[in-house]
Amino acid sequence: MFAGGELARQSGKAEAAQTFYRQCTEIDVLPYSPLLGNRTLDALHWLATLAVANNNMEDARAYLEKSVEEAIRLVSASWLNVIGDPKSPLPFGFPEMAQMMDKAARAVYMLETLKDCNTKPGLIYRENSGFFERQLLAAKDRIQELETAVNNLVEKVIDGDNHAQDLGKQIIYLDKHSQSLANKLVESDEHIQDLLQQIIYLDKHSQSLANKLVESDEHIQDLLQQIVFLDEHSQALTKKIVESEGRIPAIVQLSGSSVDSTRTIDLVALIAHRITRKISGFFYKNTP
Repeated sequence: MFAGGELARQSGKAEAAQTFYRQCTEIDVLPYSPLLGNRTLDALHWLATLAVANNNMEDARAYLEKSVEEAIRLVSASWLNVIGDPKSPLPFGFPEMAQMMDKAARAVYMLETLKDCNTKPGLIYRENSGFFERQLLAAKDRIQELETAVNNLVEKVIDGDNHAQDLGKQIIYLDKHSQSLANKLVESDEHIQDLLQQIIYLDKHSQSLANKLVESDEHIQDLLQQIVFLDEHSQALTKKIVESEGRIPAIVQLSGSSVDSTRTIDLVALIAHRITRKISGFFYKNTP
């Protein structure tokens, strides 16, 4: 009967489900086993829930109160049909009896909130579970929260891994760039060394030119001294020529020669020409 009620309810056939659930509650399970009372209490629970949905609070209260009474009646019966021999108890007896007590607790929770159903309609549905069911639901919610947190952590780990890969690529790029800069620095250093060598060469060349300039200056000084000397010598020769010009007419008169004045002048010009050639030859030999 209970299975029929479940099938009808899940198919959306509320009236048929209520019929099957009522038939299930009318069967007395005590002669067989109090443990079958779990289905009785489940049927009463759905009858109460459907009554609340139809706003029939009196029927809902009656079903819930019957659930409490039935639970007390079932656990008060002989435990022989629950655990069998106490010295060798059946392993499923106490767990199923615990489920029955939890379903009785569910009925009590719903009875407590039934009076507030008109003002707080959603409260009874929130209380529509037993003590252990609440623990299981809380554990399920906690597991879902943990799964969500784990998924978020996985996404963060993936993001972190992608970021780490990006950083690795940047490090590789920066390493290559640093190596390129190092190569350029080496090339610059080599160029600087070449420039230093050129500077050293140019410095030596400039020192050589300076030495040559000093030597040229000394040579010029020597030439100036020689020029001064030659100038003085030329002035002395000029004086001698002048003196010679003054003595030539006297020589001619004393000798009584018939040489005319034109020949005398030619002789003086020849002497001056030789003196000039001598001076020019001196300058040509001493000019660098």
